Amino acid sequence: KVQNLIQYTLISDRLGDYNMRFRVADRKNVRQAVDQLIANPLMADMKLAMSLPAQIKFAFSWAFYYSSIGNNANTAKYFELLLNLWESNPAYIAHLPHNYCEAISNYLGQLLLRGQTEQVPTLLRKMEQVPTAGRRSEMMTFCAIELQYQLYYLNTNQLELAIAREDKLLNGIKAFGKLMTESKKLALLYNMGVCHLLAGHVQLAKNYFIQIRDLGDLHSRLDLQGLARIWRLFLLLELDKDDRFAPFLRNSKRFFNANHPSYPMEETIYTWLKKYHTTFHSAEGKSQLQSLCTELQQFEQQKILGAEELRLWASSRASGKSIRDLYAVSLH
Repeated sequence: KVQNLIQYTLISDRLGDYNMRFRVADRKNVRQAVDQLIANPLMADMKLAMSLPAQIKFAFSWAFYYSSIGNNANTAKYFELLLNLWESNPAYIAHLPHNYCEAISNYLGQLLLRGQTEQVPTLLRKMEQVPTAGRRSEMMTFCAIELQYQLYYLNTNQLELAIAREDKLLNGIKAFGKLMTESKKLALLYNMGVCHLLAGHVQLAKNYFIQIRDLGDLHSRLDLQGLARIWRLFLLLELDKDDRFAPFLRNSKRFFNANHPSYPMEETIYTWLKKYHTTFHSAEGKSQLQSLCTELQQFEQQKILGAEELRLWASSRASGKSIRDLYAVSLH
């Protein structure tokens, strides 16, 4: 059983690593590695897993595999199976409560992605009732809970409720800062910045994106770091009409990673800013913003993170409509 569990652990850990590093495994060598892992004979049937921990690794692996190919229905199916496996053994939950909390979190993410929000409040309350076993477990549970509350409120246009948790969020980041992974911290700060942006709190949103930039030379979530720099440029341009934008633009260019999947969008926006930042506040600025909306549609269709919010912002500034109103329409 131990040897069997080790084999499943190796498969699930490698698949999880590919998913976290590449989000969608569309590079040829990554795709081949993922396909090779999931083709392992042990992945043919869960009955081959000789213990509950091995079965959990089995379900986890298939969930991440389907996530890597964009099959949301099967991703949700295996995250639901994963949650059911955990809940089949309360003693195992008591042994690893933060892992159980993460299983709820993963399933919640899929429900929100599919617009199925009916179960979400119940599952959120279930997460909050999970006991913690030590400070690291407490930190991981905190991150999972706050992230899912953010996503729930963002996906249901309850921005005020997300912002109402802001003090709790910041206190938690301060308390757990040294234990928290870069990726978790970046995600929590970025989401709060987006909440303020969509609520029309431009200066507060800018402060969050600047805070992400000021964290330093991080190695996680380059997509969020790139987005934060883009938002910072847009909001600096919007809030400051003085001719001090060009140095900020030049400085940001060197931080965009050409090897990252989100780079084509970053390059498109950078090129647009370089060309039109001097006329942003002029009469022709609105038509130029509309052209940016058109360019961003391709990235939105590719489901590049942040493309929809960027398009909504550009559309709001071009049309004079509230970004909150445009966001509400987009949710329906």
